Amino acid sequence: MDKQDDQENKRHQSKEEEEQESQILIPIVQETIMFHGKPLVVVRLPNSEPGVVLRWICENLHLDTQGQVQRIQRTEVIADDLVYTRVQTEGGPQVMPTLILFSVPYWLATIDTRRMDTVSYTHLRAHETG
Repeated sequence: MDKQDDQENKRHQSKEEEEQESQILIPIVQETIMFHGKPLVVVRLPNSEPGVVLRWICENLHLDTQGQVQRIQRTEVIADDLVYTRVQTEGGPQVMPTLILFSVPYWLATIDTRRMDTVSYTHLRAHETG
């Protein structure tokens, strides 16, 4: 791939991110639950679907949230299940990427566990098995 193709891909990706962020959803419910001693923020979307805010699950697994967002966007079968929600945080409301709960097991199964440390791998297995 040459430099021009790379620049075109970046422009296309930026447009997609802008479109998704322009469709910010306001959850009807937001809860922080503890999962194996780690916090997870979950939401109920306006269409009543549950979702998991990626920031906390990625932090718990020692994964880069933005890198995981990009992976999800490139994964055709779950890309449409990535939404942006307005989440209440200690610092005030923030827009954050959220994955519809139905797609979370698929996403977790695609994570390359060979690149994870033992603690992160243990947490990942716990998330996969619930």
